[in-house]
Amino acid sequence: MRNSHDIVFIPLGAASMGGAERSITYLARGMQDRGFRVLMLAERALERTYYPRFIAEQGLPIEWVDWDPGASAAHNASSAWQVFGR
Repeated sequence: MRNSHDIVFIPLGAASMGGAERSITYLARGMQDRGFRVLMLAERALERTYYPRFIAEQGLPIEWVDWDPGASAAHNASSAWQVFGR
């Protein structure tokens, strides 16, 4: 059975955790608390930061993608789409 999500939050384009990543996480948590099925879709560069722990503390599911700001739009879209296909 496939997982189904109502909202996918995508904090992409940063290799470090800052205010934008915190803000989108709090927004996602608020939506989840309201009964929406939420998924965080984040780039692998954030795996080396505090972000995975922060997401876990918020009780949010996360999928990692091979997003690269230096790569083509087609590469990045394909990487994200693979998650959507699952």
